[in-house]
Amino acid sequence: MKICSVSVLGCLVLATIGWSVVRAQAPSPSRPKPSPGIGRPIRWSAGLTVAQVVATTIAGVKISSSSKLRVDWQSPGVAIDHYEVQASDSVTSEVVGQSSTTETLTLTGLKSATTYTVTVKACLDKPCGYALTSVGVTGATSEEYWQVQGSGNSYTTGTRVVADGNIGAHVMRYGSWAGTSLNGRLQMYYNPVSGTEKGAKPALTAVPATSSLATVNNFQGASGVGLINPCPVGPPGQPPATCPGTGLVRSLALFQAVPMIGYVRLYLEATGTDQKNRILYLDSQDGYVGRDFNRGTRTICQTISDYGPGGECEPQVAIGVEGDAVAGNVGVGQARQFKILIPMLDNDLEGRFTGATGTSMVFTITPSNAACSNYNFTQGYAIWDGTRWQVQYRADGCPKLFEAMQAPNPVHLGGVRYKLYYNNTTSVKGQPSNPLTDLKVMKVLYANGSRTGDALTVDFEDWEPTSKARDMVILWPDGTKMNDDNESKFDDHVTLMPTRDPGFQVIYANMSNSQITPFIGMAVLVNP
Repeated sequence: MKICSVSVLGCLVLATIGWSVVRAQAPSPSRPKPSPGIGRPIRWSAGLTVAQVVATTIAGVKISSSSKLRVDWQSPGVAIDHYEVQASDSVTSEVVGQSSTTETLTLTGLKSATTYTVTVKACLDKPCGYALTSVGVTGATSEEYWQVQGSGNSYTTGTRVVADGNIGAHVMRYGSWAGTSLNGRLQMYYNPVSGTEKGAKPALTAVPATSSLATVNNFQGASGVGLINPCPVGPPGQPPATCPGTGLVRSLALFQAVPMIGYVRLYLEATGTDQKNRILYLDSQDGYVGRDFNRGTRTICQTISDYGPGGECEPQVAIGVEGDAVAGNVGVGQARQFKILIPMLDNDLEGRFTGATGTSMVFTITPSNAACSNYNFTQGYAIWDGTRWQVQYRADGCPKLFEAMQAPNPVHLGGVRYKLYYNNTTSVKGQPSNPLTDLKVMKVLYANGSRTGDALTVDFEDWEPTSKARDMVILWPDGTKMNDDNESKFDDHVTLMPTRDPGFQVIYANMSNSQITPFIGMAVLVNP
Protein backbone atom coordinates (compact mmCIF):
# COMPACT_ATOMS: atom_id res chain seq x y z
CA MET A 1 0.00 0.00 0.00
CA LYS A 2 1.45 3.35 -1.04
CA ILE A 3 0.24 6.41 0.82
CA CYS A 4 1.10 9.92 -0.36
CA SER A 5 0.09 13.31 1.00
CA VAL A 6 -3.65 13.92 0.94
CA SER A 7 -2.99 17.10 -1.04
CA VAL A 8 -1.58 14.98 -3.87
CA LEU A 9 -4.77 13.06 -4.43
CA GLY A 10 -3.65 11.43 -7.63
CA CYS A 11 -0.99 9.50 -5.68
CA LEU A 12 -3.44 7.82 -3.28
CA VAL A 13 -3.64 4.08 -3.90
CA LEU A 14 -5.46 1.83 -1.46
CA ALA A 15 -4.58 -1.82 -1.03
CA THR A 16 -7.29 -4.30 -1.83
CA ILE A 17 -7.04 -6.05 1.52
CA GLY A 18 -9.94 -4.64 3.53
CA TRP A 19 -10.19 -1.62 1.23
CA SER A 20 -11.94 -0.83 -2.02
CA VAL A 21 -9.49 0.02 -4.82
CA VAL A 22 -9.96 3.70 -5.70
CA ARG A 23 -7.70 6.06 -7.62
CA ALA A 24 -8.49 9.77 -7.32
CA GLN A 25 -6.99 12.26 -9.74
CA ALA A 26 -5.89 15.74 -8.83
CA PRO A 27 -8.42 18.42 -9.75
CA SER A 28 -7.67 20.55 -12.81
CA PRO A 29 -9.54 23.30 -14.67
CA SER A 30 -10.95 20.67 -17.01
CA ARG A 31 -11.61 18.18 -14.20
CA PRO A 32 -13.36 19.85 -11.25
CA LYS A 33 -12.79 18.49 -7.78
CA PRO A 34 -15.40 15.75 -7.16
CA SER A 35 -18.14 16.51 -4.67
CA PRO A 36 -18.65 14.28 -1.62
CA GLY A 37 -20.72 11.24 -2.47
CA ILE A 38 -19.87 11.19 -6.19
CA GLY A 39 -18.60 7.84 -7.41
CA ARG A 40 -18.29 4.64 -5.45
CA PRO A 41 -17.91 4.98 -1.64
CA ILE A 42 -14.43 4.22 -0.37
CA ARG A 43 -14.98 1.52 2.25
CA TRP A 44 -12.64 0.43 4.99
CA SER A 45 -12.80 -2.33 7.57
CA ALA A 46 -13.21 -0.08 10.56
CA GLY A 47 -13.83 -2.77 13.18
CA LEU A 48 -16.82 -0.63 14.18
CA THR A 49 -18.68 -1.48 17.40
CA VAL A 50 -21.77 0.17 18.91
CA ALA A 51 -22.62 -0.42 22.56
CA GLN A 52 -24.90 0.89 25.27
CA VAL A 53 -23.52 3.18 27.95
CA VAL A 54 -24.15 2.14 31.56
CA ALA A 55 -25.80 5.07 33.34
CA THR A 56 -26.41 3.75 36.86
CA THR A 57 -26.95 0.69 39.03
CA ILE A 58 -30.17 0.37 41.06
CA ALA A 59 -30.96 -2.55 43.34
CA GLY A 60 -27.99 -4.41 41.88
CA VAL A 61 -29.18 -3.99 38.27
CA LYS A 62 -27.11 -2.06 35.73
CA ILE A 63 -29.22 0.36 33.71
CA SER A 64 -27.92 1.80 30.44
CA SER A 65 -28.48 5.30 29.11
CA SER A 66 -31.68 5.99 27.18
CA SER A 67 -30.07 8.69 25.01
CA LYS A 68 -26.44 7.63 24.46
CA LEU A 69 -24.47 5.00 22.51
CA ARG A 70 -20.71 4.44 22.56
CA VAL A 71 -19.07 4.01 19.17
CA ASP A 72 -15.52 2.64 18.73
CA TRP A 73 -13.54 1.93 15.58
CA GLN A 74 -10.03 1.38 14.27
CA SER A 75 -7.82 3.88 12.51
CA PRO A 76 -7.52 3.35 8.73
CA GLY A 77 -3.77 3.76 9.04
CA VAL A 78 -3.57 6.93 6.94
CA ALA A 79 -3.42 10.60 7.84
CA ILE A 80 -6.91 11.95 8.39
CA ASP A 81 -8.35 15.33 9.35
CA HIS A 82 -11.23 14.07 11.51
CA TYR A 83 -13.98 11.46 11.77
CA GLU A 84 -17.70 11.99 11.23
CA VAL A 85 -20.11 9.62 12.97
CA GLN A 86 -23.71 9.35 11.78
CA ALA A 87 -26.58 7.43 13.38
CA SER A 88 -29.88 6.89 11.56
CA ASP A 89 -32.87 5.75 13.63
CA SER A 90 -35.04 2.85 12.53
CA VAL A 91 -38.36 4.71 12.92
CA THR A 92 -38.09 7.89 10.84
CA SER A 93 -34.50 7.63 9.49
CA GLU A 94 -33.67 10.85 11.35
CA VAL A 95 -29.89 11.25 11.38
CA VAL A 96 -27.78 12.37 14.33
CA GLY A 97 -24.24 13.38 13.38
CA GLN A 98 -21.24 14.21 15.56
CA SER A 99 -17.51 14.54 14.86
CA SER A 100 -14.38 13.26 16.59
CA THR A 101 -10.62 13.44 16.25
CA THR A 102 -10.08 10.10 18.02
CA GLU A 103 -11.32 6.56 17.35
CA THR A 104 -14.11 6.70 19.93
CA LEU A 105 -17.22 8.79 20.46
CA THR A 106 -20.29 8.74 22.68
CA LEU A 107 -23.34 9.75 20.65
CA THR A 108 -25.78 11.87 22.67
CA GLY A 109 -29.29 13.25 22.18
CA LEU A 110 -30.69 9.94 20.88
CA LYS A 111 -34.23 8.61 21.25
CA SER A 112 -34.94 6.01 23.91
CA ALA A 113 -35.56 2.34 23.08
CA THR A 114 -34.55 2.95 19.47
CA THR A 115 -32.35 1.00 17.08
CA TYR A 116 -29.76 3.06 15.20
CA THR A 117 -27.56 2.21 12.22
CA VAL A 118 -24.18 3.84 12.77
CA THR A 119 -21.49 4.60 10.19
CA VAL A 120 -18.13 6.36 10.49
CA LYS A 121 -16.39 8.45 7.83
CA ALA A 122 -12.65 9.02 8.05
CA CYS A 123 -12.29 12.46 6.45
CA LEU A 124 -9.04 13.01 4.55
CA ASP A 125 -9.65 16.78 4.33
CA LYS A 126 -11.47 19.36 6.45
CA PRO A 127 -14.66 19.60 4.29
CA CYS A 128 -14.70 15.77 4.09
CA GLY A 129 -14.83 15.87 0.32
CA TYR A 130 -12.59 12.79 0.34
CA ALA A 131 -13.34 10.15 2.93
CA LEU A 132 -13.25 6.48 3.79
CA THR A 133 -16.64 5.13 4.95
CA SER A 134 -17.24 2.16 7.24
CA VAL A 135 -20.02 -0.37 6.85
CA GLY A 136 -23.07 0.28 9.04
CA VAL A 137 -23.45 -1.38 12.45
CA THR A 138 -26.63 -1.33 14.53
CA GLY A 139 -27.13 -0.63 18.21
CA ALA A 140 -30.11 0.26 20.39
CA THR A 141 -30.62 2.66 23.28
CA SER A 142 -32.30 1.55 26.51
CA GLU A 143 -35.85 2.31 27.55
CA GLU A 144 -36.24 5.24 29.92
CA TYR A 145 -36.21 4.27 33.60
CA TRP A 146 -37.99 6.60 36.02
CA GLN A 147 -37.84 6.19 39.79
CA VAL A 148 -40.56 7.43 42.14
CA GLN A 149 -39.14 9.36 45.07
CA GLY A 150 -39.84 8.24 48.63
CA SER A 151 -39.30 4.85 50.23
CA GLY A 152 -40.50 1.28 49.88
CA ASN A 153 -42.53 -0.08 46.98
CA SER A 154 -45.91 1.60 47.11
CA TYR A 155 -47.46 5.02 46.62
CA THR A 156 -48.31 5.22 50.32
CA THR A 157 -44.67 6.02 51.11
CA GLY A 158 -44.03 8.31 48.16
CA THR A 159 -42.68 11.81 48.67
CA ARG A 160 -45.37 14.51 48.68
CA VAL A 161 -43.83 17.53 46.99
CA VAL A 162 -46.47 19.96 48.25
CA ALA A 163 -48.19 19.32 51.56
CA ASP A 164 -51.80 19.86 50.48
CA GLY A 165 -51.39 18.67 46.89
CA ASN A 166 -54.12 16.50 45.40
CA ILE A 167 -54.11 16.41 41.59
CA GLY A 168 -53.40 18.35 38.40
CA ALA A 169 -49.90 19.74 38.90
CA HIS A 170 -48.21 21.95 36.35
CA VAL A 171 -44.74 23.35 37.04
CA MET A 172 -43.19 26.47 35.51
CA ARG A 173 -39.51 27.40 35.68
CA TYR A 174 -38.53 31.04 36.12
CA GLY A 175 -35.70 32.29 33.92
CA SER A 176 -33.41 35.27 34.24
CA TRP A 177 -36.24 37.36 32.79
CA ALA A 178 -38.09 37.05 36.13
CA GLY A 179 -35.42 38.87 38.14
CA THR A 180 -32.83 37.79 40.67
CA SER A 181 -35.23 36.68 43.42
CA LEU A 182 -37.14 34.25 41.14
CA ASN A 183 -34.51 33.18 38.60
CA GLY A 184 -34.16 29.38 38.59
CA ARG A 185 -36.99 28.73 41.04
CA LEU A 186 -40.00 26.56 40.19
CA GLN A 187 -43.66 27.48 40.59
CA MET A 188 -46.33 24.82 40.70
CA TYR A 189 -50.03 25.31 39.99
CA TYR A 190 -52.09 22.51 41.48
CA ASN A 191 -55.49 21.43 42.75
CA PRO A 192 -55.26 21.18 46.56
CA VAL A 193 -57.01 18.76 48.91
CA SER A 194 -59.07 21.39 50.74
CA GLY A 195 -62.55 21.79 49.29
CA THR A 196 -62.50 25.53 49.96
CA GLU A 197 -59.37 26.00 47.85
CA LYS A 198 -60.13 23.65 44.96
CA GLY A 199 -58.91 25.16 41.70
CA ALA A 200 -55.44 26.38 40.70
CA LYS A 201 -53.33 27.17 43.75
CA PRO A 202 -49.71 28.35 43.31
CA ALA A 203 -46.71 27.04 45.25
CA LEU A 204 -43.06 28.04 45.01
CA THR A 205 -39.73 26.35 45.74
CA ALA A 206 -37.54 28.10 48.32
CA VAL A 207 -34.34 28.24 46.27
CA PRO A 208 -33.25 28.03 42.62
CA ALA A 209 -33.14 24.53 41.18
CA THR A 210 -29.85 22.67 41.14
CA SER A 211 -29.04 19.01 40.52
CA SER A 212 -29.95 18.38 44.17
CA LEU A 213 -33.40 16.85 44.63
CA ALA A 214 -33.86 18.93 47.77
CA THR A 215 -34.23 22.03 45.58
CA VAL A 216 -37.07 20.64 43.45
CA ASN A 217 -39.16 18.40 45.74
CA ASN A 218 -40.52 20.90 48.26
CA PHE A 219 -43.08 23.52 47.21
CA GLN A 220 -44.77 25.96 49.61
CA GLY A 221 -48.39 26.71 48.73
CA ALA A 222 -49.82 30.25 48.92
CA SER A 223 -53.43 30.92 49.92
CA GLY A 224 -55.48 33.94 48.91
CA VAL A 225 -54.15 33.98 45.34
CA GLY A 226 -54.75 31.97 42.17
CA LEU A 227 -58.07 30.48 41.10
CA ILE A 228 -60.82 28.71 43.05
CA ASN A 229 -63.76 26.70 41.69
CA PRO A 230 -66.80 28.98 41.73
CA CYS A 231 -69.22 26.06 42.14
CA PRO A 232 -69.09 22.83 44.15
CA VAL A 233 -68.01 19.76 42.22
CA GLY A 234 -70.33 16.76 42.62
CA PRO A 235 -69.15 13.20 43.30
CA PRO A 236 -67.71 11.28 40.32
CA GLY A 237 -70.49 10.07 38.05
CA GLN A 238 -73.10 12.24 39.77
CA PRO A 239 -74.82 15.34 38.36
CA PRO A 240 -73.06 18.59 39.33
CA ALA A 241 -74.40 20.56 42.26
CA THR A 242 -76.74 23.46 41.51
CA CYS A 243 -74.86 26.67 40.81
CA PRO A 244 -76.63 29.87 39.69
CA GLY A 245 -75.25 32.20 37.06
CA THR A 246 -73.92 32.07 33.54
CA GLY A 247 -70.36 31.88 32.33
CA LEU A 248 -67.49 29.95 30.83
CA VAL A 249 -66.27 28.73 34.22
CA ARG A 250 -68.41 26.57 36.44
CA SER A 251 -65.56 24.35 37.57
CA LEU A 252 -61.84 24.24 36.83
CA ALA A 253 -59.83 21.22 35.78
CA LEU A 254 -56.25 21.26 34.45
CA PHE A 255 -54.01 24.19 33.59
CA GLN A 256 -50.64 25.29 32.21
CA ALA A 257 -48.78 28.46 33.14
CA VAL A 258 -46.98 29.92 30.13
CA PRO A 259 -44.57 32.84 30.64
CA MET A 260 -45.19 35.47 27.98
CA ILE A 261 -43.24 38.72 27.55
CA GLY A 262 -43.79 40.58 30.81
CA TYR A 263 -46.51 38.40 32.34
CA VAL A 264 -47.76 34.84 32.86
CA ARG A 265 -50.67 33.47 30.83
CA LEU A 266 -52.56 30.75 32.69
CA TYR A 267 -54.29 28.44 30.23
CA LEU A 268 -57.00 26.39 31.89
CA GLU A 269 -59.56 23.72 31.15
CA ALA A 270 -62.98 24.66 32.49
CA THR A 271 -66.54 23.41 32.35
CA GLY A 272 -68.98 26.21 31.64
CA THR A 273 -72.48 26.60 33.00
CA ASP A 274 -73.62 25.04 29.71
CA GLN A 275 -71.72 21.86 30.74
CA LYS A 276 -69.28 22.19 27.84
CA ASN A 277 -65.54 21.99 28.32
CA ARG A 278 -63.27 24.58 26.72
CA ILE A 279 -59.66 25.69 26.96
CA LEU A 280 -59.50 29.26 28.27
CA TYR A 281 -56.85 31.66 29.53
CA LEU A 282 -56.25 34.48 31.99
CA ASP A 283 -53.27 36.83 32.15
CA SER A 284 -51.48 37.67 35.38
CA GLN A 285 -51.85 41.12 36.90
CA ASP A 286 -48.58 40.87 38.85
CA GLY A 287 -46.15 40.39 35.97
CA TYR A 288 -43.90 37.36 36.10
CA VAL A 289 -44.91 36.53 39.68
CA GLY A 290 -47.95 34.83 38.14
CA ARG A 291 -50.23 34.54 41.18
CA ASP A 292 -52.79 37.32 40.81
CA PHE A 293 -55.19 36.86 37.87
CA ASN A 294 -57.94 39.18 39.16
CA ARG A 295 -58.19 42.46 37.24
CA GLY A 296 -59.74 44.15 40.27
CA THR A 297 -58.32 44.95 43.69
CA ARG A 298 -58.58 41.37 44.98
CA THR A 299 -55.84 38.82 44.30
CA ILE A 300 -58.05 35.76 43.85
CA CYS A 301 -60.73 34.56 41.41
CA GLN A 302 -63.48 32.57 43.14
CA THR A 303 -67.11 33.48 42.44
CA ILE A 304 -69.34 32.71 39.48
CA SER A 305 -69.60 36.45 38.85
CA ASP A 306 -65.79 36.80 38.91
CA TYR A 307 -65.56 34.44 35.95
CA GLY A 308 -68.84 35.57 34.35
CA PRO A 309 -69.44 38.16 31.61
CA GLY A 310 -67.79 41.42 32.60
CA GLY A 311 -66.28 39.86 35.72
CA GLU A 312 -62.85 40.67 37.07
CA CYS A 313 -61.66 37.17 36.10
CA GLU A 314 -63.61 36.67 32.88
CA PRO A 315 -61.33 34.47 30.73
CA GLN A 316 -60.69 34.49 27.01
CA VAL A 317 -61.37 31.41 24.86
CA ALA A 318 -58.35 29.62 23.40
CA ILE A 319 -60.09 26.49 22.04
CA GLY A 320 -63.86 26.65 21.79
CA VAL A 321 -66.34 23.98 20.78
CA GLU A 322 -68.66 23.56 17.83
CA GLY A 323 -71.30 26.29 17.81
CA ASP A 324 -69.32 28.83 19.85
CA ALA A 325 -69.39 32.36 18.46
CA VAL A 326 -65.86 32.99 19.78
CA ALA A 327 -63.02 30.61 18.84
CA GLY A 328 -65.49 27.88 17.96
CA ASN A 329 -64.28 24.78 16.12
CA VAL A 330 -66.30 22.54 13.85
CA GLY A 331 -66.17 18.91 14.94
CA VAL A 332 -65.04 19.66 18.51
CA GLY A 333 -67.63 18.51 21.02
CA GLN A 334 -65.43 18.99 24.10
CA ALA A 335 -61.92 20.41 24.52
CA ARG A 336 -60.11 19.22 27.64
CA GLN A 337 -56.66 18.43 29.02
CA PHE A 338 -53.92 20.10 26.97
CA LYS A 339 -50.28 21.09 26.76
CA ILE A 340 -48.56 23.80 24.69
CA LEU A 341 -45.14 23.01 23.22
CA ILE A 342 -42.81 25.57 24.82
CA PRO A 343 -39.10 25.66 23.77
CA MET A 344 -37.66 25.48 27.28
CA LEU A 345 -34.10 24.99 26.00
CA ASP A 346 -34.18 28.08 23.77
CA ASN A 347 -31.44 30.23 25.27
CA ASP A 348 -32.96 33.49 24.03
CA LEU A 349 -36.43 32.99 25.45
CA GLU A 350 -35.76 30.57 28.35
CA GLY A 351 -39.21 29.01 28.22
CA ARG A 352 -41.26 32.05 27.26
CA PHE A 353 -43.85 32.29 24.47
CA THR A 354 -43.68 35.46 22.37
CA GLY A 355 -46.92 34.88 20.52
CA ALA A 356 -45.04 34.13 17.32
CA THR A 357 -46.74 31.90 14.78
CA GLY A 358 -46.11 28.18 14.62
CA THR A 359 -46.40 27.17 18.28
CA SER A 360 -48.29 23.90 18.72
CA MET A 361 -50.80 22.55 21.24
CA VAL A 362 -51.98 19.00 21.85
CA PHE A 363 -55.33 18.66 23.64
CA THR A 364 -57.88 16.05 24.64
CA ILE A 365 -60.81 16.18 22.27
CA THR A 366 -64.25 14.63 22.10
CA PRO A 367 -65.21 14.81 18.42
CA SER A 368 -68.80 15.90 17.84
CA ASN A 369 -68.93 13.24 15.12
CA ALA A 370 -68.61 9.87 16.88
CA ALA A 371 -67.43 8.28 13.63
CA CYS A 372 -64.15 10.22 13.82
CA SER A 373 -62.71 7.91 16.50
CA ASN A 374 -63.31 4.56 18.18
CA TYR A 375 -61.66 5.57 21.45
CA ASN A 376 -62.84 7.33 24.59
CA PHE A 377 -59.60 9.31 24.77
CA THR A 378 -58.06 11.02 21.75
CA GLN A 379 -55.84 14.06 21.30
CA GLY A 380 -56.45 16.86 18.82
CA TYR A 381 -53.82 19.27 17.53
CA ALA A 382 -53.79 23.04 17.10
CA ILE A 383 -51.23 25.55 15.80
CA TRP A 384 -51.04 29.21 16.77
CA ASP A 385 -51.32 31.45 13.68
CA GLY A 386 -50.42 34.67 15.50
CA THR A 387 -54.05 35.46 16.29
CA ARG A 388 -55.77 32.25 17.33
CA TRP A 389 -55.26 28.52 17.82
CA GLN A 390 -56.15 26.74 14.57
CA VAL A 391 -57.36 23.18 15.10
CA GLN A 392 -55.91 20.84 12.47
CA TYR A 393 -58.28 18.73 10.34
CA ARG A 394 -58.15 15.66 8.13
CA ALA A 395 -59.45 15.59 4.58
CA ASP A 396 -62.69 13.91 5.80
CA GLY A 397 -63.52 16.88 8.06
CA CYS A 398 -62.56 15.12 11.30
CA PRO A 399 -59.93 16.70 13.55
CA LYS A 400 -56.48 15.16 13.24
CA LEU A 401 -56.22 12.76 16.16
CA PHE A 402 -53.73 10.83 18.24
CA GLU A 403 -55.92 7.92 19.28
CA ALA A 404 -55.74 5.91 22.52
CA MET A 405 -53.81 8.78 24.12
CA GLN A 406 -54.51 10.40 27.48
CA ALA A 407 -52.69 13.07 29.58
CA PRO A 408 -50.27 14.43 26.93
CA ASN A 409 -47.03 15.89 28.28
CA PRO A 410 -44.50 17.36 25.77
CA VAL A 411 -40.82 18.04 26.56
CA HIS A 412 -38.47 20.22 24.53
CA LEU A 413 -35.27 18.51 23.38
CA GLY A 414 -33.73 21.51 21.61
CA GLY A 415 -34.46 23.22 18.29
CA VAL A 416 -37.68 21.79 16.85
CA ARG A 417 -37.26 18.41 18.55
CA TYR A 418 -39.70 17.24 21.25
CA LYS A 419 -40.77 14.10 23.05
CA LEU A 420 -44.29 13.46 24.32
CA TYR A 421 -45.19 11.38 27.37
CA TYR A 422 -48.74 10.05 27.68
CA ASN A 423 -50.90 7.32 29.11
CA ASN A 424 -51.73 4.73 26.47
CA THR A 425 -55.41 4.05 27.11
CA THR A 426 -57.16 1.08 25.53
CA SER A 427 -60.64 2.26 26.48
CA VAL A 428 -62.86 2.19 23.37
CA LYS A 429 -66.22 3.84 22.91
CA GLY A 430 -69.08 1.96 24.46
CA GLN A 431 -66.92 0.72 27.33
CA PRO A 432 -67.10 2.22 30.81
CA SER A 433 -64.07 4.41 31.48
CA ASN A 434 -62.70 5.18 34.93
CA PRO A 435 -59.31 6.91 35.26
CA LEU A 436 -58.84 5.25 38.68
CA THR A 437 -59.13 1.71 37.34
CA ASP A 438 -58.38 1.79 33.59
CA LEU A 439 -55.12 0.23 32.43
CA LYS A 440 -53.15 3.01 30.71
CA VAL A 441 -49.43 2.45 30.87
CA MET A 442 -46.95 5.22 30.09
CA LYS A 443 -45.49 5.71 26.60
CA VAL A 444 -43.13 8.19 24.95
CA LEU A 445 -43.21 9.49 21.36
CA TYR A 446 -40.84 11.78 19.40
CA ALA A 447 -41.15 14.63 16.89
CA ASN A 448 -38.85 16.68 14.71
CA GLY A 449 -40.32 19.80 13.10
CA SER A 450 -37.96 19.55 10.13
CA ARG A 451 -39.54 16.30 8.93
CA THR A 452 -42.50 17.86 7.07
CA GLY A 453 -43.97 21.24 6.19
CA ASP A 454 -42.54 24.35 7.81
CA ALA A 455 -39.20 23.38 9.35
CA LEU A 456 -39.79 25.77 12.27
CA THR A 457 -43.23 24.36 13.17
CA VAL A 458 -43.87 21.03 14.88
CA ASP A 459 -46.79 19.88 12.75
CA PHE A 460 -49.04 16.92 13.52
CA GLU A 461 -47.24 14.98 10.78
CA ASP A 462 -43.84 15.65 12.37
CA TRP A 463 -44.69 13.21 15.17
CA GLU A 464 -43.91 9.54 14.86
CA PRO A 465 -46.97 7.29 14.55
CA THR A 466 -48.33 6.17 17.93
CA SER A 467 -47.74 2.57 16.85
CA LYS A 468 -44.01 3.33 17.27
CA ALA A 469 -44.32 4.79 20.78
CA ARG A 470 -41.76 3.46 23.25
CA ASP A 471 -42.45 1.75 26.54
CA MET A 472 -41.07 3.20 29.76
CA VAL A 473 -40.07 1.54 33.01
CA ILE A 474 -41.18 3.08 36.30
CA LEU A 475 -39.41 1.94 39.46
CA TRP A 476 -40.52 2.13 43.06
CA PRO A 477 -38.19 3.96 45.47
CA ASP A 478 -36.62 0.61 46.44
CA GLY A 479 -35.72 -0.09 42.80
CA THR A 480 -38.32 -2.76 42.01
CA LYS A 481 -40.45 -2.37 38.91
CA MET A 482 -44.06 -1.23 39.00
CA ASN A 483 -46.69 -3.44 37.44
CA ASP A 484 -49.06 -2.10 34.79
CA ASP A 485 -51.83 -1.43 37.29
CA ASN A 486 -49.67 0.85 39.43
CA GLU A 487 -48.09 2.50 36.39
CA SER A 488 -51.61 3.36 35.24
CA LYS A 489 -52.11 5.37 38.46
CA PHE A 490 -49.28 7.67 37.36
CA ASP A 491 -51.46 10.41 35.85
CA ASP A 492 -51.86 14.10 34.92
CA HIS A 493 -48.10 14.55 34.74
CA VAL A 494 -45.70 17.28 33.69
CA THR A 495 -42.04 16.69 32.87
CA LEU A 496 -39.43 19.33 33.53
CA MET A 497 -35.68 19.87 33.20
CA PRO A 498 -35.34 21.98 36.36
CA THR A 499 -31.87 23.28 35.45
CA ARG A 500 -32.45 23.17 31.67
CA ASP A 501 -30.02 20.25 31.56
CA PRO A 502 -31.23 17.05 29.82
CA GLY A 503 -29.15 15.13 32.33
CA PHE A 504 -31.63 16.02 35.09
CA GLN A 505 -35.30 15.40 34.33
CA VAL A 506 -38.24 15.04 36.72
CA ILE A 507 -41.92 14.18 36.38
CA TYR A 508 -44.51 15.63 38.76
CA ALA A 509 -47.67 13.50 38.74
CA ASN A 510 -50.83 12.43 40.52
CA MET A 511 -50.17 9.28 42.50
CA SER A 512 -52.62 6.93 44.19
CA ASN A 513 -53.26 3.23 44.67
CA SER A 514 -57.06 3.73 44.65
CA GLN A 515 -56.97 3.20 48.42
CA ILE A 516 -55.51 6.57 49.41
CA THR A 517 -56.38 10.13 48.44
CA PRO A 518 -54.34 11.06 45.34
CA PHE A 519 -51.34 13.27 46.04
CA ILE A 520 -48.70 15.01 43.94
CA GLY A 521 -45.41 13.14 43.90
CA MET A 522 -42.40 13.03 41.66
CA ALA A 523 -40.13 10.66 39.78
CA VAL A 524 -36.62 11.15 38.38
CA LEU A 525 -35.16 9.89 35.10
CA VAL A 526 -32.27 7.71 36.26
CA ASN A 527 -30.77 6.94 32.84
CA PRO A 528 -30.78 10.10 30.73
